[in-house]
Amino acid sequence: TDIDWDGLLNNTNDVDTYLMGFGGMNTASAFLEYVKCISRDIYQDDPDNKKHNKRKRNKDDNDGDEEEDDVEEQKEKKHIREALILSVYERAISECPTVESVWVSYILHL
Repeated sequence: TDIDWDGLLNNTNDVDTYLMGFGGMNTASAFLEYVKCISRDIYQDDPDNKKHNKRKRNKDDNDGDEEEDDVEEQKEKKHIREALILSVYERAISECPTVESVWVSYILHL
């Protein structure tokens, strides 16, 4: 069957239609997996993570100024990723409002 994309996008059909809010478990799982990947990146780049710092010290013998710049850069990346996580959760809720696991994960994150 052919889909009337112009009708859907311009809402010229007689019936009220919405393009969001019909996501199911597969869509919700994709959003939650994306959040998990971002969270993993935050943990690995966290300057307070002892394993990461130990590996980094073994690899690099930088002077203090470069290390301070690196820590500031890591903090900025962490802030950006945390903001991205909130945006992903908000999008997941708008796409999958009836999937309880999305809501539970979002509330636990907050």
